[in-house]
Amino acid sequence: MNKKRNAGLTLVELLIYTAIFAVSALFLVGILGVTTKIQTRQSSANEINQQIAAVQDIVKRLVQESSLIENTAGASSSTLVLRTSATATDKTFIYLSRSVLYLEQGTFASGTGVAQRITSEKVKVDSFNVTKYENPGGLAV
Repeated sequence: MNKKRNAGLTLVELLIYTAIFAVSALFLVGILGVTTKIQTRQSSANEINQQIAAVQDIVKRLVQESSLIENTAGASSSTLVLRTSATATDKTFIYLSRSVLYLEQGTFASGTGVAQRITSEKVKVDSFNVTKYENPGGLAV
């Protein structure tokens, strides 16, 4: 009697299993890369949306609290100048400098001095323009 013994894998079977494993690994790495890219993009979009909402809230609050918008009516400007009745915050400037929005308030505010950042270093602002609109017999916006 001649017994044939099957112990282990043949070389062809080993190559097939290795090829299947390599293809599966490539698909998983590709999926991981796409998922990471989407997550990073969504995180960036969320950060930008939060910064935009914060800037809008700050500008809206400051305009509502101001007694005068000093900008020229109908002209677009890159600096918003507000006047208030409180001397601590009189002459309020909101302006863009080196891709960052700044808020400067107080008696010594000039629009070019020491100012508080409104946007973080994570967000680069390309442009900031404001236009004053006057309503005859009403408030300026």
